[in-house]
Amino acid sequence: FTSENVDKLVLDMRRNGGGNANVSYELAGRFLRGQSRTIFSERRFTQGGSLSGPVLTTLSPEDRPPFDGDLVLLIGPITGSAAESFTFAIRSLPHATLIGAPTAGVLSRTGRVLPNQWAVSLTIGQIASPEGELFEAVGIPPDITVPVFTDAEYDAERDSAIEAALDFFASD
Repeated sequence: FTSENVDKLVLDMRRNGGGNANVSYELAGRFLRGQSRTIFSERRFTQGGSLSGPVLTTLSPEDRPPFDGDLVLLIGPITGSAAESFTFAIRSLPHATLIGAPTAGVLSRTGRVLPNQWAVSLTIGQIASPEGELFEAVGIPPDITVPVFTDAEYDAERDSAIEAALDFFASD
């Protein structure tokens, strides 16, 4: 980005339902300037049903120069799982702005493959912001709320999130 003089970037995660959380943290690290920072804490349910003490997840900068411009991340109700982990990491950065609608609210680690190769998905913990905010089942809210992929948007051949991102950068 630096060699191309890119100083503003829009990333669209509205149709990203997830993937590998470790990859999302690695990608988010490319936008981190300076020191590592705690992005969330996780408490897992124990066999007795109580919650363990918090385990902190830290975002670390990558070994290459970070993106040094302003970042807009487009999010919506399909943004889930590892894409939500990426959103969680990005929301902690002062040069990032979230635009769209709340994410899916499926942050907890859930998947297990059984010996017969069937998969089961059960929430096994709670993930909270460093301030203690919980987003499970409610989603991560945007900084700027606009409609995301509604029927009215399709009928009008309009994308309010892209428009809001361009307006946000134009007012800069």
